[in-house]
Amino acid sequence: DPSFSTKLKPQVILSLGELKSKEAVPELTKILQNQNSDATERRYACDALGKIADPASLPVIEKALSSSDTYLRSYAIAALANFPGTKVDGLITQGLKDSFWRVRVSAAQTLGTRKVSSAIPILEYKARYDPELVVQQAAVKALGEINDPASIAFLQKVFSNKLITPALRTIAVDALVSHDLNGSLKEIETFIQSEWDKPNDHLLDYVCNQLSQAKNPKLEPLFERFLGSTSLNIQIYGLRGIRNNDFKGLLDKVKKFDNSKENQSVRAAAEAAISTLK
Repeated sequence: DPSFSTKLKPQVILSLGELKSKEAVPELTKILQNQNSDATERRYACDALGKIADPASLPVIEKALSSSDTYLRSYAIAALANFPGTKVDGLITQGLKDSFWRVRVSAAQTLGTRKVSSAIPILEYKARYDPELVVQQAAVKALGEINDPASIAFLQKVFSNKLITPALRTIAVDALVSHDLNGSLKEIETFIQSEWDKPNDHLLDYVCNQLSQAKNPKLEPLFERFLGSTSLNIQIYGLRGIRNNDFKGLLDKVKKFDNSKENQSVRAAAEAAISTLK
């Protein structure tokens, strides 16, 4: 409708995608293919076609990957996530080589969501050498989501390497705690041991915090050790972990923190743990 408000058209396009309206595919395809269309409308049309996921839309979305509009290329990568097949996996993987960092981030995120194990080598390369930290972070996170033995082994190396920025090591340990705690516990314990005399170390604090939210019977000795830390935060993480895992064998040690001489936050964590362990 040529008389319809142009300000509302982008929202209409997005809504058609949310509705997965196959009837809208021809019109949305025209918008995406027309290089004279409003840039926002083309991007949203690409997004909508991806959500509708009509196989007939795949060629036009693929063509958008070569657009001079860098943001449209990013939308095209995200749209491809809704289509099955190894060919699509390959197209998304190629997005990791795009000159625009946002496209590379979108490609990494999509590969992680799809758990594309064939992309592990290039994701590892991007995690190591991409010039943009946000791309490195997206690649490390994707490797964790893929959760393949090869990707887990790489994440263990990232986490254990002191020369790697903490911004990547924190993402690596997130994945290891979530997906491979039993297999990675040795590396995590080695790290804690090496940093134990640095209670104010941000990465140590982060690792202990993540562990406190995990449930695993093998964590009992670690949480017991946390109680002896000079860091109030780490003491709280120990108490929280003991509570979350219902380690009743540590009840007597937890009770020692329930006294008026303790920090208020530590005491509150102890009281909460005691109420669970009794």
